[in-house]
Amino acid sequence: MLYASSDRTRGVRRVGCRILALAMSAAALISCGSDAAQSSATDAGVAPPDDAAEAAPAEVCNFKDDNGDGQVDEGFRWVVRPPKHVWTTTRFAIQLKALPLADGSVAVMVVDGVGEPTDRIAVLRVSPTGALEGNPTMLETPLSGPKSTGFGLVDDSTLGVISGSEDYAGCTAGCPVTFDRLGSTDLSLKDERVLDFGFPVGFCGSLACASGSCATVAVDASTTAPHLIWFDPDTGSVKQDRTLPGNYGTPALAGSDAVAWVSGTKPDQAGNPTYVNFGVWSLDGATQLLAPREVYATASGTDLAPAQDLASVRWLGSNLLLSMSAVSSTASSVLLTVRSRDGNDVADSAVGGAGIGAVTGVGVGANVLAATVVKPFGVDLHRLQADLKPVNAPGNPIEVDTGAVYLELVPTGQSALLITANYDGRSVDSWEVACP
Repeated sequence: MLYASSDRTRGVRRVGCRILALAMSAAALISCGSDAAQSSATDAGVAPPDDAAEAAPAEVCNFKDDNGDGQVDEGFRWVVRPPKHVWTTTRFAIQLKALPLADGSVAVMVVDGVGEPTDRIAVLRVSPTGALEGNPTMLETPLSGPKSTGFGLVDDSTLGVISGSEDYAGCTAGCPVTFDRLGSTDLSLKDERVLDFGFPVGFCGSLACASGSCATVAVDASTTAPHLIWFDPDTGSVKQDRTLPGNYGTPALAGSDAVAWVSGTKPDQAGNPTYVNFGVWSLDGATQLLAPREVYATASGTDLAPAQDLASVRWLGSNLLLSMSAVSSTASSVLLTVRSRDGNDVADSAVGGAGIGAVTGVGVGANVLAATVVKPFGVDLHRLQADLKPVNAPGNPIEVDTGAVYLELVPTGQSALLITANYDGRSVDSWEVACP
């Protein structure tokens, strides 16, 4: 979930002048031997090497690295198709999250509300091309305000929604945590549980489940300290509770074969900039695989105070992709960093420019597709290699005039979807990023 402000006419413009030309390494020429050697081999009944068979496959536009050079669809322009209207809220879309499903569709969660106890959560499905599939399921949960809900897959057939609130029905010091499970195909509500984490919960930042456990980041309403909590999705009982560093922003986590987390530390009164903290735990929460590390919010040697929202942490193969936004009175920048599982710096990138507000990134094969929010209400889509250098392709980055207030970026295999909640406060749209 990302936030931006201001206004811009909707539409799509491709910007070819921003291309950064990358030097292409010369193809290695492999000698197949002399003519005499080949003739001898033929006489002996051994066919000479087939140069065509040994040549690298030609790159085609399919969201894959066909020739193995580390770039996905280099030389090919990606396009953003006209938006599809997905849904209209009855109040305001004050939060948006999306995730890919095993059948190629995308699950979307939208908070339909105004920051009051009567807010609702809508869960819906869209096709790989962004069309709405069926009607949304509406959840009546104790929710107040944005950034209060986690959304994730419990297993291949089940979605999970977890929510907390700072003020609900007279509960002013943290409220009960509600955990809903829905079928991922028909979105039918399977069950709902009220969880007790042992402290007043301000909000739940995200949700990741695997191997019979679910992990969420919940913020203590009395101390602002984030906790990484594992619980049993069947019984709701707490298995592990780990206090994380940080006191700022929206903590986030991502799960695959391990649970990675990210949180923020607010600047002190001396004006020292924010740190972004991250680490890794085992799926069951029993073993800390990477102790907390700090990422200093800087770009091009300049210290910048980060924007309020910490965008995301995602697995990029066996590495972690951390994406942050940072602003100051004179500059703004999007920060991307790839870290190995043991915390080592693999790659860094900063995308500067006036008005950049937030960022999210997803893996596309071994590459990264990053979305940066630019004023007024525009989104730039950056195609990056694993080292975060631009892919050599026309129209990179692509400028999209979305009118977005919140956005999510989801890979779908042969394309990617940009899901947006728009500046009118009510419209939820999808934008397919695809080959022409």
